[in-house]
Amino acid sequence: MKRKFLLFITSVLATLSCLAGSTVTTHTATFDFSTVDGLTTMGITVPQNGGRTYLANNATFTSGDVTLTNTNSTSSTYQNSIYYYSNAQCYELYLNSGASLSFSAPANCTITAISVSGNNLNYLNGVNSQGNWDGSSTTLTATTKTVYIFSITVTYTKTTPQLTQVTGISNFKNVTPGTAVTLYLPDDLNARVLAVKNNADGTTDAFVRDDTGAMLMKGISPSRNMAHDQHLAGWINGQYTENNGLPCFVPADGLTNTSLLVIADPVTEEATQPQAITPDLYDDYLADWITMNEIVVGNTDFSFVNNFNLAGYTAPYNGAIVDVSGIAAGGYVLYPFNIGQEPLFTYVIDVTQPFATPTTTITGVPVRLIRTFTAGQWTPFTLPFDTDDFDGDIMAYVALQNGAPITGDTSGTTYEAGSMVFTRVGEMEAGMPYLVRSTESFYEKTFTGVTLAPVTPITVTHTLSGISKIDSDDAYSFVPVLSPVTLDPSNKAYKVMLGNGSIAWVNDTNNQLPGTSAYFVTPADQGLHIVLQGIDGGIITGIEGVTSPAASRLTGIYNMMGVKMQLEWDQLPPGIYIVNGRKTIKR
Repeated sequence: MKRKFLLFITSVLATLSCLAGSTVTTHTATFDFSTVDGLTTMGITVPQNGGRTYLANNATFTSGDVTLTNTNSTSSTYQNSIYYYSNAQCYELYLNSGASLSFSAPANCTITAISVSGNNLNYLNGVNSQGNWDGSSTTLTATTKTVYIFSITVTYTKTTPQLTQVTGISNFKNVTPGTAVTLYLPDDLNARVLAVKNNADGTTDAFVRDDTGAMLMKGISPSRNMAHDQHLAGWINGQYTENNGLPCFVPADGLTNTSLLVIADPVTEEATQPQAITPDLYDDYLADWITMNEIVVGNTDFSFVNNFNLAGYTAPYNGAIVDVSGIAAGGYVLYPFNIGQEPLFTYVIDVTQPFATPTTTITGVPVRLIRTFTAGQWTPFTLPFDTDDFDGDIMAYVALQNGAPITGDTSGTTYEAGSMVFTRVGEMEAGMPYLVRSTESFYEKTFTGVTLAPVTPITVTHTLSGISKIDSDDAYSFVPVLSPVTLDPSNKAYKVMLGNGSIAWVNDTNNQLPGTSAYFVTPADQGLHIVLQGIDGGIITGIEGVTSPAASRLTGIYNMMGVKMQLEWDQLPPGIYIVNGRKTIKR
């Protein structure tokens, strides 16, 4: 592909020097009403079998840079028309009495002569009897009789102002807005098309990036259809403008065409990729294809517009945190954009930030969870969506049993602990709390194909009645947490799981819980056991005393009934023990 570009560039070097100069050239525009080719070129239907083709009032026809406008007579009942003149064996334009033809050209063009061929030219104001323009007006009007016109030739001069050549998009963006220039995109700057929008008027908006920057080529008429990842090289005349800071290349009247701009599909080159940026760099990447992470929808300056009319587009809901891929459109507007099956938005659950639940159901989206998990460690876990995509053990709280007494360093008091029974399940339900044990450590995880829906966290509660040391109907609850929460450290009904997997009464150091977590609510003066059914070593015990919940630890070796062992560790049989306050498995 690059070899083709170099051949093209060599072939148009001479043309470039003409483009960059200021010149005045003479041109002619011909409107031929006498031949089939002439009528067809203007889009006029050729009359058949002695019939006529009538011209609509204010119909326009173009030749070169000149536009001819037909105005029918207000004093005649006949429209101007095309008719076959048998004597001359050609077609002619019937310009009825009171009707007129007017000529116009762009501002950089000046009409210098008009020559009309036909009959009854004495009755045509604006030309002499030979049909030569008298210069009085660019509107020619039939007076008292019909004028028969074979053809009209308009001579005009065209001034091409001197254009400054700029190389590359970065240099183009440094010119004064409104300045007409020749933009040169050399092959070695690797200009690529990022995204394209085809407009209703037939023009194209194309976001383009080269190695120096990005811009929007707005309202151009390319020589071929433009598409993502195409290469651009060559020259194009236009001018620089800004829209909300967005750098734009726009056509300049009478100067712009794309005949010297090569648009080619890639062959072996790598596909373009979005620029990964932080929100504070947004203004440095206007018109570029970017990705930004953890944008809070509705709580920041960024807004989203479906500029490319993407099918199935669903805007992210207010309060959601998203990673987004799109075009930086200026004014903190993003045009979501991606290729193929890549997602426009990835929803983010950052456990340090509040979670906003959607008000409607959103299906098939990716969700990126930011939370640290340690392999082999039990962790309370709550998600706002259903999933079976967790590599490890998932345990649900299903029952409460009378627990074994806990003895030890608790000022001689014995506490009857409830045993919260957890059993293995294969998937997680939205809003339900679980204990999980990950197979591998990770900091973040992306769930794909997620359905996000309105969700209400579900506290799971079971009760025991008539048990010694436990009041009637005392409840043991497992409480889900979707957003970060701070628990009251003075409320000893709250129990939390520590980083080492043990259970502790809440205090000033462990009372701040991340989102997607869970905690326990039990009788204030009771410890608790967690029984994990179907799991090796399936008992987790809360052993801290009420009076000193943070620092109190058992010393020595105890069995799971709380009996202190008299033998040394090496002499004990295999089993589960509490060693200096930590559950330990001897195999």
